[in-house]
Amino acid sequence: MLKRVMKGDANFGLALNFSPIIIKIGPIRQALINKRNIMNIYIASSAKNLHGVRLLRDALTARGHTVLDWTAMAPPLPDYLSPEERRMALDSDERGEIFDFCAKASTGAQALIYFGPAGQDAACEVGMAWAAGVPTIGLAAPTEKPGLILNRAVRFWAAGLEECLATIENMDKSIAAGHNG
Repeated sequence: MLKRVMKGDANFGLALNFSPIIIKIGPIRQALINKRNIMNIYIASSAKNLHGVRLLRDALTARGHTVLDWTAMAPPLPDYLSPEERRMALDSDERGEIFDFCAKASTGAQALIYFGPAGQDAACEVGMAWAAGVPTIGLAAPTEKPGLILNRAVRFWAAGLEECLATIENMDKSIAAGHNG
């Protein structure tokens, strides 16, 4: 379950809780984190980028941010499944739980990162974030050329991972709370 751990919360400094994963942090690291702009961040992408999204999630959480993590909802994929069966398993959401989580995370995060290449679902998430005033950062694949709407809905396109992380680190809280347009 998603739980925001705020500075006034008794658990702040002990654990950051997102999805079913809890990362414990020590007091020295906590003191450093307290001086930084810590945000709740959502990564909009495709299941085909699962490993890359998890690496970006880990880089963000190592910097103290909370990542609203849809990858924890991905079902286990046994080796014997064909690529088509894997796609079907990743695209199933009979009870709407994944949609509900992703829609709330896209519109409720303090920042959204588009991690490309991705498809229609990630583009919809970027659109929902833009409409809700959530700042968006794009991390396009080297061969990806975003279309007109996606290009305009993303506030800043990072040239690579380091620039994306630096942009998150430099975001002012007033910008994170402002409108994207």
